[in-house]
Formats: sequence, structure tokens, C-alpha cells
Amino acid sequence: EPLAAASVAQVHRARLLDGTEVAIKVQRREAAGQIEGDLLLLGLGARMLDALPGMKYMSIPGAVERFSDALRAQLDFRLEADNNRRLAANFAHDPRVDVPRLHDELCSERVLTMEFIDGVKPTSVTEDRPELAQAGFRCIAQMVFLDGFVHADMHPGNLLFTKDGRLVMIDLGLMAEIPEDMRKIWCDTFIAVALGDGARAAELFYGYAPEVDDTDYGAFEADICVHLDRLKGKPLHELEVTSAVGQAMATLRRHHVQVDPIFTVVNLAMLVAEGIGKQLDPHFDVFSCAMPFLAEASLRYPTGRLPRRPIPRLEAV
Repeated sequence: EPLAAASVAQVHRARLLDGTEVAIKVQRREAAGQIEGDLLLLGLGARMLDALPGMKYMSIPGAVERFSDALRAQLDFRLEADNNRRLAANFAHDPRVDVPRLHDELCSERVLTMEFIDGVKPTSVTEDRPELAQAGFRCIAQMVFLDGFVHADMHPGNLLFTKDGRLVMIDLGLMAEIPEDMRKIWCDTFIAVALGDGARAAELFYGYAPEVDDTDYGAFEADICVHLDRLKGKPLHELEVTSAVGQAMATLRRHHVQVDPIFTVVNLAMLVAEGIGKQLDPHFDVFSCAMPFLAEASLRYPTGRLPRRPIPRLEAV
């Protein structure tokens, strides 16, 4: 029986001739045809949604196009091997995070052979849950805020916790890259939302939107401020970052301000990070855990990409 099975591949536990335990990922013969069929339906659905009033500002076709390119790339396991090595290098300094080591001589376009690491899914953790909640979030925060190289299929099934408290990331075929000149922009947006600074959040969403359409900036800013004002005064452990960002994106849609596709990818990663954190520790404080990473990011990336457009109220001053 395979350890795991999906539409692209199966993973089996095995033992090499020298006794080393490994996990072998083998691509299904029909994987390419299945993926193209799925992407055809996904693209059709994206175009249909994009045609609905207000939906084009969610950048759904753009996000689907990025996802489609990344999914096709998953068919070449050599690219996943490259992702594995890069992610391992990014976390080489952190003994709490692990990436399975590859057996390069046993890897090819359709087969990956890696060390077998025994662990359990986040849903099965019974001990040290608050500490593991922080470990999981720190791992994702480093990818999102500092490295800009993000596991784009980060669901609980692709995270394992070992008995000695290490976090293991697996299934690295689908990764997203945040351009370096957009990392500061994302961090600034997260900080603005976290602090309830509606005026600054509105500036960032509007200034970096791929497209805006007859937007009343004053009304847009007021709506963002009203939404974020509701967060003020709540205990930190009761705040849900991804919910706040998601509701802000709904406000963007109402005001015909398009969402940059990279924000969609990042928000999904943060959704998983927050979900795992809250599942392991109901009092998990996302903001406090994120702040050290945001502080380091502000030093590492002091400048960012220039906005696509000026802010109307600032232009009028």
C-alpha cells in the first residue's frame, strides 16, 4: 500500500540495498492527460467567473494561469528536486525545520527517491501543541516574509511533526515565488491590516492593483477603514489575519480594485499557517509571532517596487 496517493503520483516506503529507509515518489502514467483535462475545466470556470460583475477584480484568471504553469511543472520531478534543494538551503540554519534529503542518483523526471522521515500530521499531534503551533507558523512566516519562496500546496497533509519536535515539509512540486521588489509591499500591507491602519492599507491595495475601474478613492478608503476599525480593541489571540485580509479583498472587489495575484497565493499560505496555529493552540497569537519576521524583512528589503498609480487624494494635495 502507498504511503500517499494523488492524481499525479504515489509515494511508497522502501529500503535500499544498504538498508537505508527511503520514500519513493513515482509519477502515474496517466498524470499528464489528467492534469490537462483538469486545467481545461479550471480555466473555463475562471473565465466564466471573470465575466460576472465585479469578479474580474479578483484576478482569478491570472491566479489560475500561475497555478496552471506551476501544476504542469510538477510533471517534471527534476524541478521538484530543485525546489527541495532550495528549500533545504533556506532552512539549513534552523534545526526545528527539516526537508527530506534526496538520493540524487535515484531521481529522474518521473521518480524521486528521498530519505524517509517518520512523523505525524498536525491533526494527530497530542503533546507540546502550543510550541508546535509556533514552529509551524514560523516556518511559513519565513517563506512568506523573508525568503519569498513559498510552498503553494501547504495543507496539513504536507506538514509532518516528528517525535523530537521538528517540522517536516513534503510534496514540494508546487512552489510560488514572491518577486523581491514585492516582498516589502506584502509586508507593509500585512502590517497595515494587523495594526488596523485603514488609510495605509487602502493606499497599498490601490497603488499596486493591476487594474482599477472608475473607483471613488474616498469611498474605497472609508470602507477599508471601517472594516479594519472593527478589529481594534480585540484581544490579539481572537484576531484572524486571513479573515481580515479576505474581507479587505471583498471590499476591493466591490470598489473595482483588482487584487494582485501574488496576494492571493500569499493569503492562502497564511490561511494554512493561521489554521494550523489555531488548531494546535486556540490562543495562538498570529501577530506577535509574525512581528520578528516583519522587523527583519523591513531591514532586508528597505525599498520596494514603485506603485502602478498615484493615490487620488494625495495627487490633489
